[in-house]
Amino acid sequence: MNITVNKSEVFIATSGKGFDPQKPSWVFIHGSAMDHTVWAMINRYFTSIGHNVLAFDLPGHGRSGGKPLNKIKAMADWLKKVFDEVGLNKAIVAGHSMGALVSYDFAARYPDRCRGAVLLGFCLPMPVNQALLDLSEANDHRALEMIVDFGYAGNSKIGAGQSPGLWMTEGGLRLMEQARPGALFHDFTACNEYTPARYLYKKITCPVLFIAGEKDKMTPMRGLMPWLDRITYARLEAIPRCGHMMMIEKPNQVIKALKQFGRNIQKDAG
Repeated sequence: MNITVNKSEVFIATSGKGFDPQKPSWVFIHGSAMDHTVWAMINRYFTSIGHNVLAFDLPGHGRSGGKPLNKIKAMADWLKKVFDEVGLNKAIVAGHSMGALVSYDFAARYPDRCRGAVLLGFCLPMPVNQALLDLSEANDHRALEMIVDFGYAGNSKIGAGQSPGLWMTEGGLRLMEQARPGALFHDFTACNEYTPARYLYKKITCPVLFIAGEKDKMTPMRGLMPWLDRITYARLEAIPRCGHMMMIEKPNQVIKALKQFGRNIQKDAG
């Protein structure tokens, strides 16, 4: 699906299905220097059970036009415009890493548009190592290599993937290599500088699910624990032997957690 927002084309992966406003909807937001393809396994499952799936390429990423945004708040405002353009009233919004910050901000500032929020690989604040930030600003390939090194759990690097025939780490590297020059630096800057209002979390009224990899070195699980206590309707799903790239490393466990979260929301609404 292609739409236009802010005079730029936006690509939305729907797993080949049209949007039906009568069906439950899931919105997926990728992390830094990535695109909609990181959600492929998750998209396929929820489409197969009759749900709407909308995995966006953020501006300046993947197949979407425009320039990358370097503020989390700006990305959340952009997402609201996408909802309006598609005709999407409410959805469960799930974001990974940088996308988790976007989901958090969106759920707090546009609570009437969220049935639920899933924050994968979340921590707040989300500081970026200065050396990594400098390398990304220089478009140095070593930045991508560092992400791969720290982003995947050790067992994921030696053939422990759940998707037969896929080389996870090399696939992740190739994906980031396709990002436009400057995109990674813009994304990292957005994460590094995100300092929301102190009590913004109190405006979140929907259920929240944190999904964390127990071996995550990029956003260690300790960084989300204070928010688990602060957000009223929050719970945590920790995935053993999993790093930061949980949708790639452990897609089956992520799907299971999302499925149960969706069922709980539907049950409460009924």
